[in-house]
Order: sequence, then C-alpha cells, then structure tokens
Amino acid sequence: KTGSYYTPPEIVTAMVRLSHEALQTRFKLHEGFASADVKVADPAVGTGTFLLGVLRKIAETATADGGEGMVPGAVESALKRAIGFEIQFGPFAVAQLRLLAEIAELTEKDPKKAVDATLRLYVADTLADPDEETAWIPASLKPIAESRRAANAVKRTEPITVVIGNPPYKVKSKGLGGWVEDRG
Repeated sequence: KTGSYYTPPEIVTAMVRLSHEALQTRFKLHEGFASADVKVADPAVGTGTFLLGVLRKIAETATADGGEGMVPGAVESALKRAIGFEIQFGPFAVAQLRLLAEIAELTEKDPKKAVDATLRLYVADTLADPDEETAWIPASLKPIAESRRAANAVKRTEPITVVIGNPPYKVKSKGLGGWVEDRG
C-alpha cells in the first residue's frame, strides 16, 4: 500500500550518472551533484539507495577534481543539500544507518562521531500538503511530529534542483496525489 519497491543498484547508478551529467552539460555545473548550487531530494528515500549513490558520485567527482583529500569536505558540504523523505519507519531507520556508515567511510571519521545531526532525513509523506498542520499529536510521537513539521518547512521554502528516486508507478499512484493533483 505504501509503494515500496526494490531498485536494482544498476538502475540507481545509471540514474545518478545521467542526472550528474545533465547538471554538468545542460546546466553548466562542472561539479554536477558536488556543486554548491545543487540541492537534491529523494521523495521516497526508502533505505537510502539513491542518496548513497549521490554521495558516492560526489566523492568520485571530488577525487577527480582535487584528489582524495577533497572528499571529506565535499561530502560534508553535500549533507546540507541532500534531503530525503520517507513515510515508513523501517526503511527510514535503515536509510539513516546506511547513510551514516557511508558518510563515516567517505569522510574517514569514526562511525560513532559521524555527522548524524546534519542528515536531512524526515519521517514524512512527501505528497502531504505542506500547509496542513496536525491539530494534536500524542507526546509519545513528538519526534515524528517535529520531523513532519521540518519536512513541511522544506517543502514550502527550499528550492530543489534535482528530485531523484524511483519513478511514480502510474497504475499504483493515479488519484492518490491529493493536493498535488488538485493544483494541476
């Protein structure tokens, strides 16, 4: 019901590469995903596969442009510009763990000291109306409510350069976009 789909790594790699090349050629951003002007969002981050691919592409670009010593700074900078939304708790938790492990490896930091405070992952429904606030949420769910509010602020105010992830599956999603389809 929530639209969980497995994406083969080859598809992720190809989509990240093609998006990176489009940023370089069509938008004249030599550094592609590594450019300070590029903000990327995965609207259904799942277990983080697309954002992992983007971080790896940024590391590859930094290495090619300035050597391996450039990778930690490029990756840490990118964390401010990489956003993921996920409605399911299980995949969200897996995405956090996978991203933190990859960040620790790419930045050569102790995983216990990984920069989890800068991960911009939100437990939220990407298609939910960002102007709609929930009237009451139990105190035990306060972190989820805060995540949703932060996600809504991102949806309302931040310009996103690239949206990457599994494509919508028309057969499964038609008529379920609510406010998005109504604004058409």
